[in-house]
Amino acid sequence: GGERSTNENVTKDGRAIFCEWYNTSLIGRDGRVIGVASLAQDVTERQRAEDALRDSEELYRRLVGAIPDMMIRTDLQGRIVFANEVALRLSGSAGADALVGRNVFSFVAPEDLDKAVKGAKDMFEKRIGAQEIGLVFDNKPPIKFEIDGAILRSPEGTPYGIVYLCRDITERKRAEQALKESEAKYRSLFDDSMDAICISDRVGRFSDVNRAAVELLGYSREELLMKVGASKLFADRSEMESFRRLVEANGALKDFKARVRRKDGTIMMCLLSASLRRSEDGKIKGYQGIIRDVTKIIEAEE
Repeated sequence: GGERSTNENVTKDGRAIFCEWYNTSLIGRDGRVIGVASLAQDVTERQRAEDALRDSEELYRRLVGAIPDMMIRTDLQGRIVFANEVALRLSGSAGADALVGRNVFSFVAPEDLDKAVKGAKDMFEKRIGAQEIGLVFDNKPPIKFEIDGAILRSPEGTPYGIVYLCRDITERKRAEQALKESEAKYRSLFDDSMDAICISDRVGRFSDVNRAAVELLGYSREELLMKVGASKLFADRSEMESFRRLVEANGALKDFKARVRRKDGTIMMCLLSASLRRSEDGKIKGYQGIIRDVTKIIEAEE
């Protein structure tokens, strides 16, 4: 018998090549080794391909290990053939055997099953993007995931599987719900306030007004947002300029006396309190303030 080995060799012209050697001993009539017969084959390209494959596989393993999301690969029938460590942890599985072989759609919440199945079918025709799908593990309440999938194809273009990236969006959904509740609470306070509240940009265009502002000024909400600017409400333009200058100089202003004109032309003596609205880079983008009619109080004092 002979021995096979692969090693790096240097050619006469200095090139490094990989050769696969097949060596066999030559035995004389007396049974002693009298030499070695060697056959060498240049396998440089094969060796390079094998090295590239190993590097690619190692890179793949590292990438899969670094992905913070659940990664699942299925065959064309939806049977799971691979699940990363994140998938095992989030599903509460002791090992890959608990997931491999099961149909991926068996984990989809009933209310999202039709959407998930349709999305998988549509992926063969077009890019559908991420979908919010609930997944159920161990009969626990569904966990909302943002799931994105892609069809795996051979070099010839033949589909052979699907890979899914599933991001747990539980905390994001909680934050969105908390924001909605906060906005609803703010909206309720804003709308139900007895004081007229207005929000405007820096040139005086209103972006929001509450019901009290509508009642006080006599305009409809649509008129205030689309047609009537702050400049039209000030009976004295110099008062408007002073108000704006003081707010921008101090960041806020309380109980500034100004005459305000209603839609019907009535002039009211009002106290204006306002603060600046700033963008993320600190630039002034507008004002938010309260208008309080004190006409009757002033008349009574006089």
